[in-house]
Amino acid sequence: MVRSPSLLLLCGLALSTGFASLSAQQQDVLYSVQGGATIPHGSVADELDTGFHVVGVAEIDRGIFPRFVRGEVGLHLLRRDDEEQQYISVSGALRIPIAEVRGTSAYLVGGLGFYRTSFTRSFETIEGQASGASVDFGANGGVGFERPAGPVRVFGEVRVHSIAADRGGERLIPVSIGIRF
Repeated sequence: MVRSPSLLLLCGLALSTGFASLSAQQQDVLYSVQGGATIPHGSVADELDTGFHVVGVAEIDRGIFPRFVRGEVGLHLLRRDDEEQQYISVSGALRIPIAEVRGTSAYLVGGLGFYRTSFTRSFETIEGQASGASVDFGANGGVGFERPAGPVRVFGEVRVHSIAADRGGERLIPVSIGIRF
């Protein structure tokens, strides 16, 4: 377990360096923002209610398989009564188109990344509050669809993020809508 956000910064730097070298090869760069509900699953579901997330994505259209390579930075926030848990993710992923019908395309998406998890829990005793943080490795995968809407494309995704935390595996299921430009 790494206890410093410097690993996240290093991962972000590596992703941005990779995107700079790929974009220098005259490939299309797409950007998107997305948000929605984050549903806790497994042991986290016993402690937290459904929360929300926002994600920013930079994506390169390679024109060959795998078609899209993307870097993502996300924030997931979940709460229940006296506890709040925050996940900041930095990951790399692939988006692979699988079908297109009448302008709407379906795709698979999945990748690997680092997740900084921090929590705060309040107590009604003399201690008052406990908190902690860790950086853990994780993987994610899911499905999505997109459709043109004027100069942008609207899309929806459902993914499962599985985080290999020391306190046991944690799973989040974000259900997102967003725009790609």
